[in-house]
Amino acid sequence: MQGKKKAKRTWASAKRIKIRTVGDCLYCTKEITNDMSFIIFATKQPAHHSCYKTQTEKEQNAKRR
Repeated sequence: MQGKKKAKRTWASAKRIKIRTVGDCLYCTKEITNDMSFIIFATKQPAHHSCYKTQTEKEQNAKRR
């Protein structure tokens, strides 16, 4: 009795992460890659999440004064 041969799972080995350039940060002008945390505005300009967070905190503090 010969059983069926198990199919090779090619999808399991295809989990390699490809690092790509997203663009330059709106605030610090450094390069952003897809493995970093970032946001993209409606104007299609990317920014680091940390840069965006510090900038909005500065703006909110300026409004309070």
